[in-house]
Amino acid sequence: MTGQEKDRLEPRLAERISRLINWGHWFTFFNILLAMLIGSRYLIENGLPDTFLGLLYTLVTWAGHFAFLAFIVFVITLFPFSILVPLPRLVRFFGALVATLGQLTLVADTFVFSQYRLHLNGFLWDLIASGEGQVLTRHYFTWMALGILLVVIFALELVAGNFLWRRRHRFKETRMGFNVAAAFVVCFFASHSMHIWADARVYYPILRQGAVFPVSYPATAKTFLASHGLLDMDDYQKRLQDTKGTESLLKMPKTLAPFSHPDTKVIVVVVEGLRADALAPDTMPNLEALAEKGLRFNEHFSGSNEPRDGMFSFFYGLPAVYQNAVKLGRDPSLLVQSFKDLNDPIGVFASDGLTQNDLGQTAFRGMNIADFSGSVSHRDQQALDALLDWTAKRQGGYFAYLQLGAPASFSTPKDYPNPFQPDWPVVNLAELDASSDVDQVKNRYLNAVHYSDDLLGKLIDTLKARGELDHTLLLVTSDHGMEFNDNKNDTWGYNSDFSRYQTQVPLVINWPGMAHQTFNGLTSHQDILPTLVGSALGSQVPGNQYSSGTSLFADQRPGWAILGDFHEFAILQNDRVLVMNRFGQYSIRDNNYQPIKKAHVRIGTLMEALKELKRFYR
Repeated sequence: MTGQEKDRLEPRLAERISRLINWGHWFTFFNILLAMLIGSRYLIENGLPDTFLGLLYTLVTWAGHFAFLAFIVFVITLFPFSILVPLPRLVRFFGALVATLGQLTLVADTFVFSQYRLHLNGFLWDLIASGEGQVLTRHYFTWMALGILLVVIFALELVAGNFLWRRRHRFKETRMGFNVAAAFVVCFFASHSMHIWADARVYYPILRQGAVFPVSYPATAKTFLASHGLLDMDDYQKRLQDTKGTESLLKMPKTLAPFSHPDTKVIVVVVEGLRADALAPDTMPNLEALAEKGLRFNEHFSGSNEPRDGMFSFFYGLPAVYQNAVKLGRDPSLLVQSFKDLNDPIGVFASDGLTQNDLGQTAFRGMNIADFSGSVSHRDQQALDALLDWTAKRQGGYFAYLQLGAPASFSTPKDYPNPFQPDWPVVNLAELDASSDVDQVKNRYLNAVHYSDDLLGKLIDTLKARGELDHTLLLVTSDHGMEFNDNKNDTWGYNSDFSRYQTQVPLVINWPGMAHQTFNGLTSHQDILPTLVGSALGSQVPGNQYSSGTSLFADQRPGWAILGDFHEFAILQNDRVLVMNRFGQYSIRDNNYQPIKKAHVRIGTLMEALKELKRFYR
């Protein structure tokens, strides 16, 4: 080819690419409208807001988000393909194929969202591809329908692509393309701007819509606004406590009344960071003695591996994936609400003021929380003294919550004997690694556990001296465990994995009128609410109407428990744990937290767990 021929060819090639890209814009616009039509199912499943601003946000997000997704697909597929292979028929065929796969994926995601209130991720795709699970449905007609839909959508995309190609000159003569693109861009930025405003103003009709659409990550900017003087954080915290204008996102009974056992005295003691094997005669002789006379649960697990999610499951009887919905809807804890319905006093005595577990914003919202000062061990002592003073003044039933923080902070008083030696005087979990002296670190932890047991002994002895122990339901447990590189994975402390060292905790109950029993079945914090409300207070409302848990005394148990929240959660069973993050990456591990090679997902358990993650949403 001569130089002159190349010169003549280049303008024609550039013009052809320009025509293809222009066609691609209109083809993308068609697919935006089709995606919005398919995506309207999310709006039907989630329901439309009752307020004007909430509805406006829904509409601009609906348009802006699907426009953004379609545009991204165009940029990474059709745009470079048009440049590399500028053949109109081939580009239109390729565009129709990509668009069909994208739209069919969206259809499948709406099915998954409808059934489980989850969006498709790598884990669910693996199940669908392997044929192991019935993620979309148990009926083969749905797969047949999806196959027919694939053909219909592909045909529609081909027809639309050819139609737009023939009309490309007419579209080019107008400014409609610019106006349409501008409208979608405005919707996209308006959506995120409205969410930033709603997050700062705590406007629930907008905030509740955060995870409705797939691959949606609404913007927030509280820290930026506060640093520039545009947001008063004190005023923000006040609005967080205000329940006006909120509507529950969950279908729950408002009350569990009537109760057949009034005047019930309940004291819940949570020892932060107390792992299950710390309950032993040498480390916790007082709690061990109580366990030998009361109820002992040897396979009990917190709701997670950290304070907030763990205690949420305790007070709400639900997996922590519901926690955001509870905060947005300002739902009360039915455990606390039951004592309020009985007009029983409620006392909260937490050495850290509930700063770690957010109970001040959930279960104990709007209540007076006692304030203590000094070191953690000193605050623990103050909290116990305050509890004993409070209970001494009570007549009839009450609910008291005591939280001790020494083990999680490795804290003991300066004059405490610290029986486990040698130990480190100060422990910083962030500085520990595989070369750290495990024995000295663990001894420091056991000394803090021993100190907490001394405080428990004082509580038990005081109740005995008052003649109240036999008439008081005293429950002792923890919010999470504590790991000291036990599995040789260089993991320390908590909130890093779902091993038994971080999730298994003691549960000991002194239950008036019940003889000593040891339970070896799998139980979790989600079982506490139906047990206390049903067996201690005498509510006749079935536990499955308000909790994912089962009574601790039930003959039939599910054999699995859900731990964690929507960022990362686990399905725990007696011999394994399945761990999955929000991106769908998962692993199946044994009780030593080692990966099980060639392990298969247990579909029945998985399907039950996924349904439990949606069951209480409206």
